[in-house]
Amino acid sequence: METIKTKKDLPDWFDLKNYDCLVGLSNDELKWQLDARISVINLLKRYPNENSRQKDMILLKNLPEYQILKEMNNTSPLISSEHQTCKTQGKILDVWLAKTGSISGIKASTVSLINKRQKAIELKWKEDYIESQRDLGLSEQDKKIHANIYFLAQDYNILAKNSDDETICKSLLLDIDIKKYTDKEIISDLAKLLPIWREQLSIEEPQDIKYAKKSDLKKILHYKIIPLADLYIWCKNYNVQIPHRVYAGVLFPDFSRGEVEFKQTIFPFFKKLVSDEYRILS
Repeated sequence: METIKTKKDLPDWFDLKNYDCLVGLSNDELKWQLDARISVINLLKRYPNENSRQKDMILLKNLPEYQILKEMNNTSPLISSEHQTCKTQGKILDVWLAKTGSISGIKASTVSLINKRQKAIELKWKEDYIESQRDLGLSEQDKKIHANIYFLAQDYNILAKNSDDETICKSLLLDIDIKKYTDKEIISDLAKLLPIWREQLSIEEPQDIKYAKKSDLKKILHYKIIPLADLYIWCKNYNVQIPHRVYAGVLFPDFSRGEVEFKQTIFPFFKKLVSDEYRILS
């Protein structure tokens, strides 16, 4: 891993003056700029390099965080709020509606379409598998029986894998009639159902969550968290590291904050902001 020794080794796009535009943002706008970067950092945890992303590129290219990563550092440090909704491109139907950290909207029609396409893929897969058995000397009936047993085993393997998959086990799908019922009714019903669902799924409400304080948003500006996040993302994306002294010198060229304060206060605050346990309520 390469270590950045001086400011000259930083990418050409980084200019601290470009981040002056953050000062005029509202709290919600500033929160979005931070949230966007946190989503990219979480993406890089799952896909740390380009090679690891290639196998899931069909999925990734439609995720807002991947689009943000690709567009970051081109011009302005302000990330467009258009990325708050994940949309697919071209002729593929939009999969996701607007979403937050805890709730993702997905159309009922999309679920139906995915089911139909999956059945079509499985049928083609089964036909290809049967064709591959041509040289085994089996009758057509035996080939079909052989294939059905094979695919049944595959189904069990998939179910076994998913049963241990944290992503699958921690989520549930909802069918909400937003045409017939008012927002007040739906919110009231969700409040009643949440504890019941947690009991049914044996998933307790997390207890170690840290909610943001009012002073945290001010610290985001004072501690230069947004430019820090961009440099941090660049490091993770290109497998380089920046020492604390370089961070401090680049972010605070007026020497208002030094290496010791950066190491003991600013960087730990940044790590708290991007942790899974930290939440900023809307």
